[in-house]
Amino acid sequence: MNEFRHLFKSSHLNLYEVHCSESPSSLERRLVPTEHTIGLHRRGFCLLDDGYLKVAIDPNRACYMNPGEEYALEHPNGGGCVGTVLTISRQLLVHGYRAYGIEEVEEEVGFPLTSAPVRSQLDLLHRKLIRTLARGVPREQAQEITYAFFSGLLEAVAHAKARRPGPRQRSRTWQAHAELVNAVRAEMSRNLGTRPSLAALAERFGCSPFHLSRVFHHQAGLALSTYYQKLRLRVALERILDSGESLTTIAQDLGFTHHSHLTNSFKREYGVPPSACRTKLSASELVSLVISEPT
Repeated sequence: MNEFRHLFKSSHLNLYEVHCSESPSSLERRLVPTEHTIGLHRRGFCLLDDGYLKVAIDPNRACYMNPGEEYALEHPNGGGCVGTVLTISRQLLVHGYRAYGIEEVEEEVGFPLTSAPVRSQLDLLHRKLIRTLARGVPREQAQEITYAFFSGLLEAVAHAKARRPGPRQRSRTWQAHAELVNAVRAEMSRNLGTRPSLAALAERFGCSPFHLSRVFHHQAGLALSTYYQKLRLRVALERILDSGESLTTIAQDLGFTHHSHLTNSFKREYGVPPSACRTKLSASELVSLVISEPT
């Protein structure tokens, strides 16, 4: 069963915090959105089937769903997940596309991709935004940061129509590659405290290390080791924000050699040390996260 908490409401954009309770890994749920919908994970892993391909959704990537289309959702690792759902009106989506210079918007406007990466500063804004809205802020500030968050999510797919799989890609080989990468990402999500060995993963999934490295980078857009590092840092961020746990404990649980290793890695990813994430930010500081991105 899913629990929804309505954190922001307007005529064109709604934002909910979602908690998915534990369910068997074999359970599949069908979804037919009535509005354009964006979903993000803060914790957990799932597979979203858009009728053509299954895409893996974890804290590194957001999912995009169009109204009237059928999707299937499953949690192959079992357990629940915590995330955020935004529902967007067609009018706002058209306005957003035009803001990114796409003047010729199709009559049946929609998202061109089912999944896209979430850059680090947008991830930080996501987690800060949820907590800011939950504690209550003036409506004007809530609207400013929520719409800035949507703008950042839309940017990832606004120019993505040319990246739809072409005829040459729509093959059994291409789908097999996608399924391999989904399986590897599920394995990484199950074992965040153990750094994955490329050779061990390749042996587990019946391919060569070179093949796995090449296919993963092509499908996920990042090297396998980089993807894993981002994933565990995002899990670390959630724990830093939600608990009073020491950095030493979090570092040990997630396979960092010591707390300074976590701190240095975290600062390279998010541009700030972990201690800065436990402070409350103003609305203008939150909005600035959409624009800034550490090198």
